[in-house]
Amino acid sequence: MTPFVFDENEIRKTIAVLHPDGQIFEVRLINSTNAKWNMAGVFNDVDTLIEALKSPEILPGANAYMTLNDLDEACYDRAHRNKFVKGASPTVSDNDVIGYGWLMVDVDPKRPTGTSSTREQLIASRATARQIYSFLHDRGWPDPVIAHSGNGTHLLYKTQIDVSEKALIKNVLTTLSMLFADDNMLVDLTTFNPSRICKLYGTVARKGASTEKRPHRMSKIINVPERIEKVSIEQLEALVKLLPQQEAPQPYNSYNPAAFDLQKWIDEHGVQVTEKQSWSGGTKWILDCCPFNPQHNHKDAAIIQTTDGKICFNCFHSSCADKKWREFRLHFEPDAYQPKDPMPATPNYLASKPADFGKKKIDVETGTVEMPDEPEEHRLPVWLTTEEIRAREVPPEAHIKTGILGIDNRMMGLKKGYVTVLSGLRSAGKSSVLSQLVIECRQQGMKCALFSGEMIDKQVLKWLTLQAAGKNHVHPTNYERVFYPNDDAAENISKWLNEFVYIYNNDYGNKFIDLERSLIRVVQEKQLDLVLIDNLMALNVEELDRDQYARHTKFVKELKRIAVVLNIHILFVAHPRKSNGYLRMDDISGSGDLSNAADNVFIIHRVDEDYKQATQQFFRWKADNELYRADNVIEICKDRDHGYRDTYIPLFFEPATKRLMNARDEFKHYGWETDALQNPDGYIVVDDEVPF
Repeated sequence: MTPFVFDENEIRKTIAVLHPDGQIFEVRLINSTNAKWNMAGVFNDVDTLIEALKSPEILPGANAYMTLNDLDEACYDRAHRNKFVKGASPTVSDNDVIGYGWLMVDVDPKRPTGTSSTREQLIASRATARQIYSFLHDRGWPDPVIAHSGNGTHLLYKTQIDVSEKALIKNVLTTLSMLFADDNMLVDLTTFNPSRICKLYGTVARKGASTEKRPHRMSKIINVPERIEKVSIEQLEALVKLLPQQEAPQPYNSYNPAAFDLQKWIDEHGVQVTEKQSWSGGTKWILDCCPFNPQHNHKDAAIIQTTDGKICFNCFHSSCADKKWREFRLHFEPDAYQPKDPMPATPNYLASKPADFGKKKIDVETGTVEMPDEPEEHRLPVWLTTEEIRAREVPPEAHIKTGILGIDNRMMGLKKGYVTVLSGLRSAGKSSVLSQLVIECRQQGMKCALFSGEMIDKQVLKWLTLQAAGKNHVHPTNYERVFYPNDDAAENISKWLNEFVYIYNNDYGNKFIDLERSLIRVVQEKQLDLVLIDNLMALNVEELDRDQYARHTKFVKELKRIAVVLNIHILFVAHPRKSNGYLRMDDISGSGDLSNAADNVFIIHRVDEDYKQATQQFFRWKADNELYRADNVIEICKDRDHGYRDTYIPLFFEPATKRLMNARDEFKHYGWETDALQNPDGYIVVDDEVPF
């Protein structure tokens, strides 16, 4: 009889990579024409497996598969241990798996059942797998083991996930299928169960007849990363958040229970669609370009709807990561989520308003607030009725996202027209927070100004560049924890920040009166959204008042006036009065009016032994408090709108970039990188090319 064909070296490589150090695995030999012949064996070393594969009882037409995940050691004591047994029972089931060791993303061409792939289909499979690889790498996922199954492409991501997370694994595969599957390509949704088997690489994939057009091929591992790292459960959960949500009945549509007709909405609002595709879970409308950035036009953006009516919008560029279906719909239908009932008749003083009605401006020289001339009929009454208040037009609330999720999710970000105080001990992370606010502001297409009384402009730019670069674009030095951005990254970042970020030239001195005039001028001329002042102690505010506490209070009130009139947010740093101990809001320098006059107050703490000891004494926190796992904690001491106080948000410091991250595995890209590294297919290029 013709022996069973396999590549011994490839099998040795496969087991060494996927089941090292004596791990238990099961191999199954399956005959597609005679299920009674199927064989199985449990092994824990490759030499025994190879000897067993040489058995003359193995049919040459068999397909070989192996389990991927971590098995209960008791499975090794079954009757088919170290040998292949025909009709072996029981084989590994979900109950025998103690944890997910690997997440397999199986990219397979659509073709008739029982047939092999054509060369063209195999090439297309690799192209889709490259897109998935780049997409996940861009989200901070580690490099996978990459394999050729014989008919498609496998991406194998190392995990350490409990078997109870089966639904999460299923949703991860559903998300990837939603984003990348189409009329010609599948992302296998059945590989989520713990006992799922995978091709034993180094054996031939035999489906149907082996023909010139659809030959049987040897499976093999294409690429193994130098260091196999695990994808975290947080990264898996973040990916699943991309799944569509229901466009449910709401007050804005009078609780109409009818299903949302997405195709009709697309037609009515002139959304430009280049291609309509089906996938296993629903329908995708591939857009001509992303509405938030016309340069994202290589099949980068799509509207997706599941068969049960849920909808999402996705653009593969990280600069559009915060743009979901709601933002997409509002872009084309600004009143989509507003009540549909008619407003009462507009009072006469709001009818036929001049174009500049209600727009305030501060005279730079005198500091007085200017209002355009208003006809008598347009002036507001001194006393307003409730209906007049409801109909009164005021600027809509606007917020600037900080990138700190604990703040953005609670406070919606930094509200325009408000003033925030940030304090903290030396080296607590105040400068990191400020520079990140600059980067986040630019990421949102907004503009800001930064006064730094402690660093010259070159130093400020260096800090901003390091934070914007990300750890993929910095290099270490001979000094511990000292990194520099790569030259090409530094140039691209500067161009990206240019005319969105304005840094004060310290050659003009530190008098607040002079700074105030220049701030008013630049805010009005450049239409800025955010002003950052680092810090109060670096400013000369003596001209405001003779008394130290009084001038600090006037300083805050003056900032408040500017913020309200010019509709910007102002954040300034104020050092604490004392240099050690556990900081409270009353410890911020100046009088109590300083924090009272501000709308928000934040304190940032460095999580060191002093912090742990102080909080255990002050709050009686236990030694295993989750906040102690963080590197820094930012505390919301005051929040005028929502009432948050004594709210603690953990942050994690990344030495290479000086970033304060929401999680240790957070991997964020900013717009400069997306624009600079965009390839013709619309996906981020990692290290010049994907490794397969």
